[in-house]
Amino acid sequence: MFDKAENVLDNDPSPYSIDDISKSIINELDINKLITRRRKNFIFLLKALKYINGIEPVFNKIPNNICPLFFPVYLDKGREKLRKLLINENIYCPIHWPVPRQIDISNYPMSNKIYNNILSIPCDQRYDTGDMERIARIINSYYL
Repeated sequence: MFDKAENVLDNDPSPYSIDDISKSIINELDINKLITRRRKNFIFLLKALKYINGIEPVFNKIPNNICPLFFPVYLDKGREKLRKLLINENIYCPIHWPVPRQIDISNYPMSNKIYNNILSIPCDQRYDTGDMERIARIINSYYL
């Protein structure tokens, strides 16, 4: 369904603007609180998952000017199995970059590794430290 939606968007060159309700919601956001919570969640996951065999954080630190949406990791194996476990626990980890049909990924071994092994763990402002502890606990139990 994601692929079909992308095709619809790719084939619709019309400009659109945000609706008034969405604009008012965005204008009410406390951006500093949002940034602080995302960074705190990211740092928590970095510390909690950093030394698990089979998981490699894409970033080992977070620069001061970065506001993350996800905590991306590379998994040695079992990405779909872990992802399904997390989904069963109501934690949705998207695969953001499916391999485009136009590319023969076998010609690009580094890109192939990224496409097949990356997983984005949510750490946005909707979640707090308790949520991050739960995510880390579930992932840790998977690797034990």
